[in-house]
Amino acid sequence: RYFFNAVSAFLRRASDRFPLLLVLDDVHWADDATLLLIEHVADQLHEMRVLGVGTYRDVELDVSRPLAVTLERMVRNRSVDRLSVKRFTHDGVAEMVEALAGRTPPDDVVRVVFEETEGNPFFVMEVFRHLADEGRLFDASGAFRSDLSVDELDVPESVRLVVGRRLERLGPASQKALAAAAVVGRGFPFAMLQEITDIGPDLLLDIVEEAEAAMVVIPEDRGGAVHYTFAHELIRQTLLTGLSLLRRQRLHLAVADALERL
Repeated sequence: RYFFNAVSAFLRRASDRFPLLLVLDDVHWADDATLLLIEHVADQLHEMRVLGVGTYRDVELDVSRPLAVTLERMVRNRSVDRLSVKRFTHDGVAEMVEALAGRTPPDDVVRVVFEETEGNPFFVMEVFRHLADEGRLFDASGAFRSDLSVDELDVPESVRLVVGRRLERLGPASQKALAAAAVVGRGFPFAMLQEITDIGPDLLLDIVEEAEAAMVVIPEDRGGAVHYTFAHELIRQTLLTGLSLLRRQRLHLAVADALERL
């Protein structure tokens, strides 16, 4: 309590001299003590010239996480406003690429980056940097290349780390099943996943339900059959990069055999 009051007093004295912007990133990783401090300060911000901004991934807002409980109290007490940040449109990606490159990109480049990232700002920046570092975005004169293409296994390391950390929480069995599904394509029927894995039906159902709750896959009913789609193409590509060439070949063969049977 003494520490919390000391932080509030510091912010109050500092904001008396000039306005402050307080930014907290990745709040979904905060522990109980940090969230209590955030909640304590947020209750007093209306008395200060301080704007507090906290960012979190909504897919991480599991009811079992401390943030969910804290956020519910703060919303109920009206000490916080929630703003949903959407993905960029095609035009938004074009503006971001132009800002990063310092010149207007051709439509083909914008199309490739948009299709690869689906408008996720973090992915746009990392894919842009990756392609630029690899020398595949600009030619020798510094102009955009007209033959830009992105392979499905060509995922920037930074993106693999972020997506991989999210997938790790699903466990080894889930990652194995989802990697097999990634070989099928962006979308896959549950029946297909049963055919190409050696996982029992009950465990496989638990796996896809867990992946659905984590917003890794999105379910859809197609004529009575359940069909899943990866929430982002880069999630599927990250899973593929974790497979050896021989494993991918065997899974492709298993998919081909399953298609004949189904």
